[in-house]
Amino acid sequence: METTYSYRNVAGTTLNLGDDTAASVAPGFPIQFGNSSFNTVFVSSNGNLNFSAPSPYFDYENLSLPIPSNSPMSSLISTLVAPFWDDLLAVAGTNNNVFWAVTGQAGNRELVIEWRNVWHFGCTAYPEATVRFQVVFFEGKSDILFNYADTAIGSNCENLLHVSLDSGASATVGVQNGPGAANTFSMNLPALRNGMALLWTRAGTSVTPTPPLLRVTPASLNFGSIAVGATADQILTVTNAGGGTLTGSASIATSDFCIVKAGACSASGDSFSLAAGVSQSVTVRFSPASSGSKSGSVSFASNGGNASQAVTGTGVAKSIQVLAPNGGESWRSGTNKTLSWSGAGIAGNVQISLSRDGGTTWSTIFSSVSSTATGGTRTWTVSRPTTTRARIRICTLPLGTSSSVCDTSNANFVIR
Repeated sequence: METTYSYRNVAGTTLNLGDDTAASVAPGFPIQFGNSSFNTVFVSSNGNLNFSAPSPYFDYENLSLPIPSNSPMSSLISTLVAPFWDDLLAVAGTNNNVFWAVTGQAGNRELVIEWRNVWHFGCTAYPEATVRFQVVFFEGKSDILFNYADTAIGSNCENLLHVSLDSGASATVGVQNGPGAANTFSMNLPALRNGMALLWTRAGTSVTPTPPLLRVTPASLNFGSIAVGATADQILTVTNAGGGTLTGSASIATSDFCIVKAGACSASGDSFSLAAGVSQSVTVRFSPASSGSKSGSVSFASNGGNASQAVTGTGVAKSIQVLAPNGGESWRSGTNKTLSWSGAGIAGNVQISLSRDGGTTWSTIFSSVSSTATGGTRTWTVSRPTTTRARIRICTLPLGTSSSVCDTSNANFVIR
């Protein structure tokens, strides 16, 4: 469960670890864990420790807890304490390493093990892209405290799937106190934050389950400018960052926004039932009925807390304007000229037509041309016959619908 953050700032003794290495620590008092007590702790550079054996070199790949029986690690390690199990990099001979210290007086001592400014192996090019966290063990009781001073690796760093490495997004966080017996706070989820503390306690012979904990990301959604009558979707992610089962629902009460449920809009939104570490997407749709700034909030109510995520957007009246040729130009047939237009909320395709009689009759020269929301360009090879009464018309597709808008050159231009 989350508890009051109290980071132990210790000088400590370095374990002088390198990449994918481990070392033993003997604190001088027994560590109570599971149904046993241990005099030695085996600490890995990859953000975990155990009481079974030195972590193997291949523990750089984080796994779910309990460790799957088909993993080679399961035959070597039956216990595991994982504050930030990821592919981390300590550098031997530097302060970017793992340190340990024993503080306090006999009978009330603490063992502090700190991963101090270690890198993620996939992002060593940036000096600031490090994490700092620690585990605290207490003499005479089986509580375990995780403290997180720095969980942000940085926006320059992502994994091979282009997923951020920040906040434990590629790490396992949890405790395993025996084969098949574990409790997970998060796995490959950005559930950690700077200044966070997790306290693991025991009841009888098993780790006390942490209660459900609601996490919703991102904190807000900004849809930008959307044409009146058009729609845009964005995603909120709800996660059980605690234990047990998180149950609840999402709702929204603003007419210009809705939650997409089974393909249709709903104000009441969708319900969720999530096991520890599991996430679910909630799709929010913006459909402005009129122009102007719009705002609202998506409300989440659950047995693991409540949340409210702001949603904003701007409705814009759909419009289009021919910029060139707009009248008075003289274009020679056979030359390449640029047709251009501006607009608001017109993302999609447009049709471009030409009149040689001042706008009485039209012929299509481009049936479908891609346009951004604010306009576009298209090269046209000017064709005969010549005329002094040429005009260009540009219309959004599909034609003949209430959402289609058109504009025509303000005056005639010459084709010679």
